[in-house]
Amino acid sequence: MEPILQLLNSHSPNFTGKERRVGEFIRAHHNQVFMLKSKELAMRANVSEATISRFVRKLGFPNYIQFKDELARQAMENYSTSNRLLALSKQVTSGHHVLHSIAEQDLDNLRQLTSLVSVQEFDRAVEALGQANKIYSLGLRSCFGLSYHFYFCLRFFMSNVVLLWPATGDIPEKMLTARSEDALVAISF
Repeated sequence: MEPILQLLNSHSPNFTGKERRVGEFIRAHHNQVFMLKSKELAMRANVSEATISRFVRKLGFPNYIQFKDELARQAMENYSTSNRLLALSKQVTSGHHVLHSIAEQDLDNLRQLTSLVSVQEFDRAVEALGQANKIYSLGLRSCFGLSYHFYFCLRFFMSNVVLLWPATGDIPEKMLTARSEDALVAISF
């Protein structure tokens, strides 16, 4: 099936004023329209439901449901991992490979870290972790993976490490037993 946005472009000369309004709304919100009922789309585009029906038939769809399903399929296709990686590779500046781009970003992050954290501060943090009775590792949402990795690596050297799982919802209860001799490593970005 031809992409919906291309269909809109090829059929736009034949649209009425109201159909053009629907087309403009879909162009601007194509990744959200598939979640709308025809009545909602009509209301947002400021047209009647009958205009929506005529519009989708003009594009070659028998009804709004099939139009919406195709729009959803195309939207999901755009978010596939391979398509996102392909888009990333096209964004990389001339002569650079994606690997180089990612490595440069990581190096920039490390440079920024070394400029923001002094050696003395880092040593104090290491000392605090070494002297702690318990070390709690916390990372919520997208930070949880890094928190888990920190916990996993530290477990090779220390047995007093506790991973706080965000999904269980009992973080406050687990922290009730924390004392001043314990350390909390909270990861956020």
